[in-house]
Amino acid sequence: MRIALFNDTGTQPHVGCLAVSAAHRLLLDRAGIRIARTYDGSQWHELTRPSLAAATEAALASHALRAVFTDVDAVVVNGEGTIHHAGGQHLLAILAAAAWVGRPALLVNAVLQDIDEARPVLAVLDDCTVRDARSARYLRRLGVPHRLVPDSIFNAPFVAEPCHDFSGALVVTDCHPARTVEFAPALDQLRRAWRSRIVDYPLRAPERRLDWQHAAADLQSAVAVVTGRHHGACLALRAGVPFVTLPSNTWKIEGLLDLLDGYPAAAADQSLPLETRVAAALAARDWFVAAGAAWRAMPPLDTFAALALERAA
Repeated sequence: MRIALFNDTGTQPHVGCLAVSAAHRLLLDRAGIRIARTYDGSQWHELTRPSLAAATEAALASHALRAVFTDVDAVVVNGEGTIHHAGGQHLLAILAAAAWVGRPALLVNAVLQDIDEARPVLAVLDDCTVRDARSARYLRRLGVPHRLVPDSIFNAPFVAEPCHDFSGALVVTDCHPARTVEFAPALDQLRRAWRSRIVDYPLRAPERRLDWQHAAADLQSAVAVVTGRHHGACLALRAGVPFVTLPSNTWKIEGLLDLLDGYPAAAADQSLPLETRVAAALAARDWFVAAGAAWRAMPPLDTFAALALERAA
């Protein structure tokens, strides 16, 4: 089976993006499915229009996109962090057009929020997988068939050897760029209150192209992690170390925490000072160790189960 993969994140110098892209390739290869055409997140935005209906018409009229459909057996869109608050319209249009011409159309690893206009498209997909509990609840409200599958990052081929030494350190990963200033006072207060080493570890950096596979092993030596990004929380969870989160620009992080039975309530309470939340997470270290072991044991994920069935038919 040959597929076209849209919104592939493997070109981004970001731990989460690189890990998800590698995980998808690993899962597809295991299922005997070949990626014949790959497009990253910078492509196909020319399909965007004032409405999803108009964007779908543009997709159907695109000779270039029609050529893609002719060349493959199925169309897959990686929905990672893209389709929410009216964003990702071009990807929805591609899915709608693929379904219209009779190609199996799948949306995987998605976070979906405030895109009610897309309900008719989502409802006709051959498979729709979301990675968090809140996206799943949203689709249930819309009446859209879907599956809840953990973030593909948990199937990434991380290595066991660390690259950075975070021993004894509180690791702070990056926030959403639009919220860096918003969280500065809380992080400054935490830095003043913290008596030991603090290490800033940006998930997006040029060197991540080379060392992303070490990220989970690196974090295993940390005392705790503070992160403003969903994949920072995923990495800490996989490493089995205490972590607390800052609010994201969507419900990505909160939707992940909703999946974690036993995550300490005080660590999740955004009304508490950040240093109090970190202390609550540290007090529950045994829970994080057990949760990390459980999530590491989860793969292989069934992200592409529908494609595997299609191929076997």
